[in-house]
Amino acid sequence: MNNFGNIKDTFKNLVIESVIKKDNKGKKLFSKFLKTIKENKTLKDQYLIYSNLQNTKFDTETEAREFIKENISLLKKLNFLDIDEGNEFFMDLKR
Repeated sequence: MNNFGNIKDTFKNLVIESVIKKDNKGKKLFSKFLKTIKENKTLKDQYLIYSNLQNTKFDTETEAREFIKENISLLKKLNFLDIDEGNEFFMDLKR
């Protein structure tokens, strides 16, 4: 299985590079990435969990541990076959 966090970062960097270079191809790929996430509940949930883990800040270590535990339990509820298929789709999309 490919790491969704790496895939997400790759597409984020792709759109940044496209804006800098004024290249519409990268913007179109990023739009397709976002559209696919919006249309697929498993990928949408995965995207939100990874975004939460990357962007949330805490005042205490206890808050951070509880937050991480909650997100891990949410990840465990996802269908890993759907995740793998979605991640493979994204890998093929960026090639």
